[in-house]
Amino acid sequence: MAELGKRNEEFLRDMDIFHRDMDGSPSTGFWECPECGADWDGCAEECEECGCDRECAEEPSFSWNGCDCCGSMLGGDLHPMIGWLKGAQAGAFADKYRWEGRACTDCLVFFANGDLPEP
Repeated sequence: MAELGKRNEEFLRDMDIFHRDMDGSPSTGFWECPECGADWDGCAEECEECGCDRECAEEPSFSWNGCDCCGSMLGGDLHPMIGWLKGAQAGAFADKYRWEGRACTDCLVFFANGDLPEP
């Protein structure tokens, strides 16, 4: 088996640290409409309050801000992500357990299928 390489070892360490606070892996999206703050209906294509198009709102955008998951400070596309913090199940999935952030493409691919970034 090939060595992971320093970059992937660091990436896996960062993912382990991130997952310690999470109840499962995050998924793409927002809890609330980024335009008006109304709750997203789980299957609505647009916000019932302001008409914001969900698909457009959830598109990744380029940013020099760091990834909220692995901490990478490289510029690139960041994807809006949501997830549940530890204790969410026991807390009946109350709002205080909601997590929202932005993930780099490497993290998005890792959450989706476990693939590590290219060396």
